[in-house]
Amino acid sequence: MVVTSGRADASPLRKVVEELRKRCAVYELGLGGRNPSECVDDVTYFLHDTCPDILLLLGDRYETLATALAATYCRVPIAHIHGGETTLGAFDNNIRDAVTKLSHLHFVATDYFAE
Repeated sequence: MVVTSGRADASPLRKVVEELRKRCAVYELGLGGRNPSECVDDVTYFLHDTCPDILLLLGDRYETLATALAATYCRVPIAHIHGGETTLGAFDNNIRDAVTKLSHLHFVATDYFAE
C-alpha cells in the first residue's frame, strides 16, 4: 500500500510507485487536506479491508504519521523512506522521528542518516 498526500505526482515517491505497480498491487489513498484523526480512521478501515503485506511511507507530513499509527494498530509492517533526515528548526523532524520509531524497514538516503 502506498499513501500519498499533497502533490503526489511531483513526489520522489512517484517513480517508486510506478516500479511497484509492475510487480504487485498498489493502492493509493489520497489523504491531503484531511485532519489527522480522519486520516487515522480512513487508513484503519482501508487496512482492514485490504490486509496489505507491508505499507510504504515517505517523509514527514501529518498524513504520514496518521498512516503509521493506523498501520501500527492494524499490525501492518511499515517501510519508511527518508528516516533520519533533519530540517533545521522544523516541526517535521518530530513527525519523521515518530514514523521512524514505528517503522520496521528503513530506507535512508545516506549512511549519515542511517546513524
